[in-house]
Amino acid sequence: MRAKRTAVLAAAGLALLVSGCSAAGRTSYKAPSQSQPTGSPTAADLQAVETAVAHTIALTTAVSYQLDGARVFGRTAVSVTGSGEFDLQHASGELSVLQPAGRQRVVITPTVVYTQVPAGGAAALPAGKTWISADITGAESVGTNFPQFDIQIEGFNPLLYLDEIAWGAVSAAPLRPAHAGGGGGGEASGYLVNVDLVKALRRATGPAAVSISLAIHSELASLGSNTVVSVRIWVDASGRAVILQASPPGGGVGVATITMPQCCVAVAVAKPPLAKVVDLAQMTPSGERENNGGGDADGA
Repeated sequence: MRAKRTAVLAAAGLALLVSGCSAAGRTSYKAPSQSQPTGSPTAADLQAVETAVAHTIALTTAVSYQLDGARVFGRTAVSVTGSGEFDLQHASGELSVLQPAGRQRVVITPTVVYTQVPAGGAAALPAGKTWISADITGAESVGTNFPQFDIQIEGFNPLLYLDEIAWGAVSAAPLRPAHAGGGGGGEASGYLVNVDLVKALRRATGPAAVSISLAIHSELASLGSNTVVSVRIWVDASGRAVILQASPPGGGVGVATITMPQCCVAVAVAKPPLAKVVDLAQMTPSGERENNGGGDADGA
């Protein structure tokens, strides 16, 4: 019974990233829904995309989400939103989210994700704990009990799509531009980028290389013999990526549109107090056995 309760709680905790508040008051772009190429792939387009991604990964950014057809909350597909800030260079971010059980924060670092459990679910946690932490670099008990964990988490991390392009892009074709909202004028050039995930794995580098590589392995497992995924990206006049749109295989997030409406924002990633955190690995059957044998007490 406890194992079942733990699985339900963890699934709710890991799906927290899918909803939140909008980034009002910022210049924004709206991506044409599932836009199709307006021309053939060219070397010049691929170069433009690779240059924009390299530029964007060195920045901090505000982030807004629109997920259509997400199933991470259950069998019913829903549309959800979210927002936050990311330090892309250091692979860290923080989100303010609102999911069916209540509002909470989510903190992502290169190795660990922290999710605050809403009051309605806190009773299932050990006394005094209000946060769950989870290793996103391959903790054995997490990987065994939650095999889609990495792709579900990284599916909401803009670095998944940026790094996949940086490491494994093989072609890029033009898309219809995205226009700036809020009367700001201007437009962002769009590209449909094909990414070879096997190539991306070979070239993985950077602070989030391990966790994102695990997510890519999950995608490949869902794809079977295919190794290529598509990512839509829009780049503004300054050469910064402002929209990412994709549907990561096996993630259950549906079509994820990640908008980065403002760059160079202050990003303060604050980990929760250790005393309030319980490690997800300890709440799985193998984790409980580890604790019985005198294993780690708090994985935060």
